[in-house]
Amino acid sequence: MSPRVRRAVVAALLLLLIFFIGRAWLSPKSASSADAPAAESAKPPATEAPIVETPSAPARPSTPPAPEASVDLERARRIRSEIKISLSGLYAAERAFFSEAGRYSTDLDVVGWMPTSQKPGVKLGFLHPYQPPPDEYRDRMDRCDTDQLVEASKIYEDPGSHLIYQDSAAQVSLRSLGSYCERNCTADANSFEAIAAANLDDDDELDVWRINERKELVHLFDDLAGGPPLATGTPTTNDEPADPMDDPFPSGPVRDLLPEEADPFVSPDEIMPPEEPEPAPNAPSE
Repeated sequence: MSPRVRRAVVAALLLLLIFFIGRAWLSPKSASSADAPAAESAKPPATEAPIVETPSAPARPSTPPAPEASVDLERARRIRSEIKISLSGLYAAERAFFSEAGRYSTDLDVVGWMPTSQKPGVKLGFLHPYQPPPDEYRDRMDRCDTDQLVEASKIYEDPGSHLIYQDSAAQVSLRSLGSYCERNCTADANSFEAIAAANLDDDDELDVWRINERKELVHLFDDLAGGPPLATGTPTTNDEPADPMDDPFPSGPVRDLLPEEADPFVSPDEIMPPEEPEPAPNAPSE
């Protein structure tokens, strides 16, 4: 046999050997893959777990909001009355000073005004001092409001002479009330404008009032209502709540402090009756 034929026979035998080995290796995998679907189909269907409904926890009752702190109306009425009395007293002092000096002043000591109590519940005064001409009495610039009077009272050795603010006035800042002034809350030769404020219910708002030389007592901001008071002459319907302050004065922001017929600054000649003539002496009898 020639070498060429021998190589061809060996190659054919190798191919046959490789064919049979590959067939034997692939046969077990084919059988297992064919049996797998049958095995899966033979498995019993999986039983789904029943759904158990868990009862929800009972809803907690909502906590009611904390009630707002009630306003002490008696305290508020007392403080508001102190504001009016203090401003009316300052008006009277300014008019009395004007009748003597022919001008007004921002010096509370010069005009003769002092707080009505050693424990004032109101802050009051002028925001800007007035300096009269040099030829007149030179008013002091550090006695324009109750803050300066309270500070000045500390020089006295007797503690009973010290002025101490109540809580309704302790945190009030007069300097922050400039927007409520029409004429800068000061004085000059012919006019004056003063302002007063207090906290009636311990919130961040204030009860603000103003007075001038025309006897106009103006309620600028109502602390209890949280805004400006009703305008003069505004009717009150049945749907509106009654005034909690039960104010005896007419409603409205502007109120005349004193009736004209009760003006204490009229001339004495206007209120004194004319003197009656003395009777003539009797003629001597003849």
